[in-house]
Amino acid sequence: MCLLVMSSSFSGIPLTHTSLGFTSPLQAFEFRSKAEYSMIWYFMENQWRWKIGCLCLLAGLIFCIIIMVVIIKFLNCRHRNQVLILESGHRRRIASETDRVDRLERIVRRLQEEKKEWEDKKKKEEKEKEEVDKRKKEENLISL
Repeated sequence: MCLLVMSSSFSGIPLTHTSLGFTSPLQAFEFRSKAEYSMIWYFMENQWRWKIGCLCLLAGLIFCIIIMVVIIKFLNCRHRNQVLILESGHRRRIASETDRVDRLERIVRRLQEEKKEWEDKKKKEEKEKEEVDKRKKEENLISL
């Protein structure tokens, strides 16, 4: 006859299947394995929930930090590029625009100078014409 002896965790007294109320040793073994399985499953499930929760929180934190670093680097890069454009005129487009502005300013100055010269020349011609008219009038008066 086969006797299944289970040890109790509360006391060191060995227990038999009959003292626990089971009719056969197999029934006691199945109960024990199911009970242990369910307790182990509960503990493992609880443990895995904690582990997965902590891992998700950690992954979310790392993701947020990476996103913040990328955004900060992008903003710094944009700011640095704008400073470079403004200070050194490093970009061709900006440099060409400043060259165009300088060229237009020079053209405007040259046109203003030419206009002034033309006005001065016109005034001189008018003065000469007036002098010639004045002389002609004097000559006409003298000849009369």
